[in-house]
Amino acid sequence: MAETVDWRDTLYTKTFEQELRGLLRRREADPSCTIGDIEGTLKHLYVMDGADWLGRGEVGDITMAATIAAYEHMVSEWKAEKKSVKKCYPSGVPFVSELGKRLALFPIPPFLFICPGESFSPGLFF
Repeated sequence: MAETVDWRDTLYTKTFEQELRGLLRRREADPSCTIGDIEGTLKHLYVMDGADWLGRGEVGDITMAATIAAYEHMVSEWKAEKKSVKKCYPSGVPFVSELGKRLALFPIPPFLFICPGESFSPGLFF
């Protein structure tokens, strides 16, 4: 009995990992790829999953579930990544000071970045 369960788990894991690798490769290679693109494909996968009136069989069902899970994982991770990325601005770019009272340009060397909420020199923020 363990062998019959094992091939299902193996198929699911293999499919999930392949889909995720493909999505990551696509994201890296295609600068026009967006979360919206991935969500659009995921929406169609949901439709395909629900349109199983002829029956895909067990292998098809496992493959579809793993594919959907990979797309859901990719969307979730990408959104979490976007939330955690600091919005830093190259020096010389206008930004609102911590107190939000004025727009300022600071003469900072070009290799430094200004991250709102983090001061690296006490005299730079008003």
